[in-house]
Amino acid sequence: SSHPIPVPAPVFLHDLELTPSYVVVLDLPLTVRPSRLAFNAFPVAYEPSNGARVGLFSRKTSGVEWWEVEACVVLHCAGAAEAADGSVTLRALRSVPDGDRSYIQSYTPAYLHEW
Repeated sequence: SSHPIPVPAPVFLHDLELTPSYVVVLDLPLTVRPSRLAFNAFPVAYEPSNGARVGLFSRKTSGVEWWEVEACVVLHCAGAAEAADGSVTLRALRSVPDGDRSYIQSYTPAYLHEW
């Protein structure tokens, strides 16, 4: 079955992780707005004021839990693990752009991060 993912802006959702009980989703402030093309601007931009969060979508129910995290960009995850108590650890290549130019237009190094 499918479930909508409520996000405050059209985010660049490029990767996710799966555990036995959850789909781990990143709602991060790298946005995709095709309307920028009308102004000769790249459609992807870093908008840290939108906030950032990691979501755990239950694979057994329609429940979702969100955790606020520091604004950043993640293009690729490196794994998620679920402990016996149900807690989840996510590892991903995380970067923090130093301006509003998108991560794609302006190089920003990414480092392995764990939540």
